[in-house]
This record gives sequence, structure tokens and C-alpha cells, in this order.
Amino acid sequence: MNLKNFSQELQSYLSRNKVRNRPMTLALLSLPYKMYRKKITDGDVIYGFRMYDRPLVISYSRSGMNWLRYSAEYLTGHPTPGHQRLLKSGDGEFLFDRAHKGFMQIDKYEKVLLLVRNYKECLVRHLSEEWKAASTVTDFLEGKSALQPAYWYIKNLQAYDKFRGEKALLYYEDLVTQPASTLSQFLDFMDFSHKSKSLEEFKQDLSFHKQRSISLYTDNQQSVTLGDEEQLRYHSKKALTPEERNEFDLYYQSRYPKLYKKYLARYSEPHVTA
Repeated sequence: MNLKNFSQELQSYLSRNKVRNRPMTLALLSLPYKMYRKKITDGDVIYGFRMYDRPLVISYSRSGMNWLRYSAEYLTGHPTPGHQRLLKSGDGEFLFDRAHKGFMQIDKYEKVLLLVRNYKECLVRHLSEEWKAASTVTDFLEGKSALQPAYWYIKNLQAYDKFRGEKALLYYEDLVTQPASTLSQFLDFMDFSHKSKSLEEFKQDLSFHKQRSISLYTDNQQSVTLGDEEQLRYHSKKALTPEERNEFDLYYQSRYPKLYKKYLARYSEPHVTA
């Protein structure tokens, strides 16, 4: 490694760990060499990639992160952390950090976006085996044995609600049914608008981009709704009885009334009574 590359990697490490603009000390220079070489992609989608100087996007699995990442990468020409989609990892500056267990990391960031999907959709879809094995809705929602347990959904929402930095909320359903306006809000919040391609152009080829996003996603996992707004409730309608859907709604409505009213009321079905 030449001196120029070494200096660039060191600066990248210091920047990601929020010590940029602090005096360089012998202690920093004595850090293990492997830490200097730490790539920006080190980390994971559960806890994040420790890019504290960038916005954090929090989402529970199956909440539309793939479509958001695809859209952001296409519109800006910059990569996002996770499975490779459009750009090779490290090819340019990463747009944001992301984490499924965001409530554990949120206070390390100055700017946060929470991506939310109907809990009856993302939880049952992601934890299908746990749902089949659960004796009650409450047991399922409070279980802690899964790698990404269902209670993370509400923990992320609680952490977001308490967060005092700059923040914004995006709904998966809006990304599917109103992609242009929702992505415009996303780009504005992230301060990406100045380096974005035309959203109008993106909207004109929306069907193509959805199919491309899905094909990239299915290289790793399976999409059931296939980005079809007519199937937004596909999972819960098929996997849950009306009574079970009622129990899901009542669980969150009764235990977290303020959060429910503020963020989740749109998911309450007509049969729910407080």
C-alpha cells in the first residue's frame, strides 16, 4: 500500500468513527494496522455499518428497503450498504447507513429515517415459521428466540419517537403507491436532491425499475407481492384470519396507544374496536 492510499484509508476510518477534526495523536497512530484498512462495508444489516457521520435508515425486514435502496442508488449514482444491487460495493461514497436493530444504535447518529410497513405484513412474512409455531398473537409478538424478533418492530418505533435529532418517517405503502412524491420527500430529507437524476424520468420508466429491483432482490430472497400495489395486504390476508388480524391491531392499540395513534392508525382494519 502506498502512502497516499494509506492516508485515504486512515482518513476514512477516522471520519466514520467521529474523530474527524480532532487532533491527531500518537494513540491514534498506534491503532492496529488492520483498523486502518477497515472498509466502509464492514458491519452488518442488523446493527449497521458504523457510518455515524451519515444518515441512518432503520427498517424491520420486508419493509421495502430493497426498493428504497434501488431507487436511491439509481437516482444518485452512489451505493448503499448491504447486498450488491446496482453498484459495486465501495464504488463511490455510501449514501447512508442502515440497520434492522436501529434502536440500539440510533443515538450515535444525527439524522434518522424510519421505514415502516404494516406490522401484519412484514412480521408474519419475515417470521413465518415462528408465526406457525406461536400459540397466541401475544406470544408471537413478544417472542425473543428469532434472530430478528417481532418486538424489534415496536422498539424501533419507540426509539424513533424519542429521538431528538433530525428525523423523518417513510411508509412502505407510500413507496409502492406514490413512488415519485415519496422518493422526492426522501431525497429532500437526505439532502440528495442536488445530485439526483430526474424523478420524472424515473417515474416514466417505473414499471421497468420495479421489475429490475425485484429481479435483483430475488437473487438473494423471494418477493411475494412483486411490488404490486394491489397485493399490499397479500401476506396478512392469506396468513391471518380476520380474528387474528384484529388481535394484531388490538395488541398495538392497547399497549402503545400514543404510538399507535401517531404512527400506526393507518393499519387498523374496520373490525377493530378500542
